[in-house]
Amino acid sequence: MALGAIGFAFKAILVKLLYQYQVDATSMLALRFWFSLPFFLAVIVWHWPRAKFTDFSPRDRLLLVFLAFVGYYGSALLDFWGLRFVSAALERLILFIYPTVVLLIMAGRFGQRITRRQVLALGLTYAGIAVALAGEASFTAHNLWLGAGLIFASAVAYAIYFVGSGRLIPRIGSSLLYTSYIMLFSTGFITLHFLAVHPVKVLANFSREVYQLYFWMALLATVLPAFLTAEGIRRIGAGNASIVGTIGPVSTLVMAHYFLEDEKIGMAQVLGTLLVVAGVLVIGAKAKPKVAP
Repeated sequence: MALGAIGFAFKAILVKLLYQYQVDATSMLALRFWFSLPFFLAVIVWHWPRAKFTDFSPRDRLLLVFLAFVGYYGSALLDFWGLRFVSAALERLILFIYPTVVLLIMAGRFGQRITRRQVLALGLTYAGIAVALAGEASFTAHNLWLGAGLIFASAVAYAIYFVGSGRLIPRIGSSLLYTSYIMLFSTGFITLHFLAVHPVKVLANFSREVYQLYFWMALLATVLPAFLTAEGIRRIGAGNASIVGTIGPVSTLVMAHYFLEDEKIGMAQVLGTLLVVAGVLVIGAKAKPKVAP
């Protein structure tokens, strides 16, 4: 789980590096999916005799396609757009509030009661975002709120995907197979988007360094984290896995400091990260059972 969280966090660093080569978000996301797709297709082919797509109910097939559109295509595209305007560390912090959005969706859509512990978690998390935003605004104000809004929309889209996945994965029976189908359909959506806005010949304009970065994004920030996370959840459970996953924002902060020249660790970023991580930990913590006197 730790390696998976660090791998997903590394994506923001690679996106920032690719923007230095004047690569647009649509091309970036399309090539990320194209480089990753063979690995996920291998999983589908391996499971095909036991779990064909046509074996799922029509409702589950429709829901899977919808979640692919919202969760990986929509959420990732909004994320890549937002990264043009905010730091990698702030991006990871805002994305990391998705558990609080899940909590609000469960309360609004399914009537799940919000406890005082969860209210505390919401307060800590959004206070952390406010502190980090204030710190970033102190040295850059160029489209900061646009970028933060796009990243927040990405977090909301991913929260919708997360809620839907919790209901669909048990019916499909394999988290790896489910993720592979999600990636297959997401690749289809981004391919259509790419072809609608770019001629294919634009791919020849990218340098070898750009394609090398795409390869590492596919391998280290997409395929391996997806498989490591799925296996981590299987071994230690979703609750423990979510707690281990709090290493993500911290690792982004450190990696941005070392890999990106214009992103250094500041006190506001550190404090904001601690508050957000604390909020997510409070949400993930289980209440202690009451002991009779």
